[in-house]
Amino acid sequence: MAAGDTAIRELVRKISESDLDDEYAHFATMNGHVDANKIGQPVPEFSMTDISGEPITSDYFNNKQTLVAFWSQTCPHCVSMAEDLKTWDKTRQQDEPGLIVFSDGDQEFLKSFDLDSPVVLDEGHKTSAGFGMFGTPSAVLVDENGKIVSETAIGAADIWSLIGKR
Repeated sequence: MAAGDTAIRELVRKISESDLDDEYAHFATMNGHVDANKIGQPVPEFSMTDISGEPITSDYFNNKQTLVAFWSQTCPHCVSMAEDLKTWDKTRQQDEPGLIVFSDGDQEFLKSFDLDSPVVLDEGHKTSAGFGMFGTPSAVLVDENGKIVSETAIGAADIWSLIGKR
């Protein structure tokens, strides 16, 4: 949806300059944010260590669909969805996406969160930004080929809708 003449013109420009046969063709307004739409792009190249000391690289996304969540311990909306995220992480079925969480904050606090899935400490959200994150809580879905296949979902309801929950 585009509201106002400037936004409508920008949307028309994007559509007219795009290949509409591309399977990842997608148009969204960012409500004044930098265009963070990464649909169809490969995950950014990175090499980090999760809070358990395990190496995590962009190869992590090969051969499995994954929900990539962006979280912050200082975000009240993140904290309010923490228990639901933890419950889903511990009870998700084999056919459901994997999970990885990129967060800032205190490593010991994040360990106490007790997720089975990796949590990567990403101070300043430098790596997260490459996925299209521009706020917390937010998430994107990555396919088994390491391509981002959703727009950035913002807030618990939109995040859960990426994986067909709620």
